[in-house]
Amino acid sequence: MERLSKDPAGVAEYGVIALLFAGLYALSSWNYLLFHSLAELFSIVIGCSLFVVAWNTRRIVDNHYLPFVGIAYLFISFLDMIHTLAYKGMGVFPHHGADLPTQLWIAARFLESSALLAAPLFIRRRLKAYAALGVFAAMTSLLLYTIFSGVFPDCYVEGKGLTGFKIAGEYFISLLLAGSLLSIARYRAAFEPKVFRLIALSIILTVGSELAMTLYVGVYDNSNMVGHAFKILSFYLLYKAVIATGLIEPYTLLFRNLQRREEDLRHANSELEAFTYSVSHDLRGPVSIMEGFARMTLEDFGSKMDGELRKKIEVISDSAGRMGRLIEDLLALSRVDREEIRMRQMDMGRIARDAWREVKESCPAGEKVRLYIRDLPPATGDGSLIRQVLANLLSNACKFSGNKDIPAIEIGGYRENGRSIFYVKDNGTGFNMKYYDRLFNVFQRLHGKEFEGTGIGLAIVKRIVDRHGGRVWAQSEIDQGATFFFTLPTGQFQVSGSLAGDRGLKSAVTDILN
Repeated sequence: MERLSKDPAGVAEYGVIALLFAGLYALSSWNYLLFHSLAELFSIVIGCSLFVVAWNTRRIVDNHYLPFVGIAYLFISFLDMIHTLAYKGMGVFPHHGADLPTQLWIAARFLESSALLAAPLFIRRRLKAYAALGVFAAMTSLLLYTIFSGVFPDCYVEGKGLTGFKIAGEYFISLLLAGSLLSIARYRAAFEPKVFRLIALSIILTVGSELAMTLYVGVYDNSNMVGHAFKILSFYLLYKAVIATGLIEPYTLLFRNLQRREEDLRHANSELEAFTYSVSHDLRGPVSIMEGFARMTLEDFGSKMDGELRKKIEVISDSAGRMGRLIEDLLALSRVDREEIRMRQMDMGRIARDAWREVKESCPAGEKVRLYIRDLPPATGDGSLIRQVLANLLSNACKFSGNKDIPAIEIGGYRENGRSIFYVKDNGTGFNMKYYDRLFNVFQRLHGKEFEGTGIGLAIVKRIVDRHGGRVWAQSEIDQGATFFFTLPTGQFQVSGSLAGDRGLKSAVTDILN
């Protein structure tokens, strides 16, 4: 009750249901036939609605329990419709008494309980929708044939009431429903908790409806009315589970498995990164030793070797060197996702100068490169990681503009829409924008062997910028140079913490900083 008092919508909903049932009870006392018609009409509309949703969402859900149930309820509703038309007093089937609608009730409930018992089979396996339609159509046709041909056992005798077959049938149906409840309980993890509770309670109320239907003598008795009231509630709860949840909260119902799969993928990526770090770390030592011994061999005995042997040792040394650089880059990539980010206000001019000093020594054309550092706007981020971003971009610019007579690199930035945007521009080789989608992927290189590299540097840039809640992109033309852009948050707050996990947390921190 305390939970309901905090949810005005919930209180209103239960209030409307209570008033509805009070009105239906009064209606049943005044005109039972009208009550029965309205109760059955409600269940028929819900059953058909379940089918519509199930049929149109069957291709976008992995859990096919509800699509299977929805298809079943189309045929259950069809039997309920004939049951309603055949009910005593309707006059649609004048040559049949109260036995016909009772037989149709049992047939519909048998089809319903059988479907609910079989439905858990499709929690883990894919449903063939047209095959299911065919099976239910065949079952419905068979049930109708046995009823109208006189093969189906009598369920109601005028003046005596229910037959033993009808009562035993209700208990058998209740047993099937109990089995379906136990089956779905085994797979409750495949459903949202709210959806599972609604389906389970719907099945329990259906059992209550069946048991109430074993007690009446006349088809207008109170126990018959109670059975139909339970049926209305059970269909309403199924409506809540499938229609309301499926349309109002589609992410919860339709994409729950997608969310779980994304979490599993994130966990797998984390394990893969840990594996990469471990393997790279363990390989670094042996590769360094290999390169060192090859280099010492050349220094100590190179003059005594014939040309072919010296060439082979040089290949070993160069290959070990490239492997060493690849391992270092892999370790750097792994560290990007492991390191804690400390968000502080940064002096981007100083960071740019520090990054250039780091890169200049290893830049083949370092002495002749003309570097221009423009006025840079303030930004918030982890200074050491942002220095790595600039160092990687400057290293690329230096490498791909080294063949120019006067290599030129420009570092600049500006403010736009509350963000600080920075760029590193060169006048080098450039690249074909047709292959842009490969640019920031690991091990993807857009140039041949004339330019050394491991294809990891730009992937590191992207990961660092992503972790800061920014984005990175590039523009280029072949032989016209390239410009790499990245954005960073700007603000006066200092935040310390790891943003490597949930992307929503990164966005939240970015919003605070802005």
